Amino acid sequence: MTATGGAAAGGGTVPPKPSRRGGFGDPPDPSDKEASDAYWWARQKGLCAGDIDHLLEPHEIRLWEEVFDAGGKITLIARPAKVLMPHGRWERLASNDATLAFPGVLVNASPVEAKSFASPKASRIKAEIARSVGIAQKWGVTKDIFLVYSRQHPITDSVLRQVADYNLTHPLASISRLLIWRQGQLVEVELHQGTRALRPGT
Repeated sequence: MTATGGAAAGGGTVPPKPSRRGGFGDPPDPSDKEASDAYWWARQKGLCAGDIDHLLEPHEIRLWEEVFDAGGKITLIARPAKVLMPHGRWERLASNDATLAFPGVLVNASPVEAKSFASPKASRIKAEIARSVGIAQKWGVTKDIFLVYSRQHPITDSVLRQVADYNLTHPLASISRLLIWRQGQLVEVELHQGTRALRPGT
């Protein structure tokens, strides 16, 4: 695993980057939907990360604020329209959530799919990634860089070790990079490559 907190290279003093989190005060009570939506719209626009027409969840806005404060450069991707499927259901076209560049990890801006978990377990993380990749493949969209973060409980080193075999357990939904956001740092999981040895009878 490789971790970086967005430190600048090359020496010298780097001016502090202005935080996207300051100046908004505490969020209003979520039961006041009008006030709550207005508040989170303001914080979302404060990201200066592209003009999209849908309001992100508060935990998503907090994530991108933290990533920005740590040195990330973010451009949000607009949510695609829904289309009527042959089976009669409306479904939304697949897309990534944002393009992200981050010092020492993503040199060039790359499309990233962010996934949040209230209680991060390796099995749930791998299953959700595989599901997203499968849906994207159906629409001809590439999703191969994922950013996983937790809304409540910390993501442990044990979970990181377990998700490292994702490509071995999901070869038809393989990805190129798996990033974890925890404690204000971007951690890249070193994905195991190759063919997993099968047990007899499997």
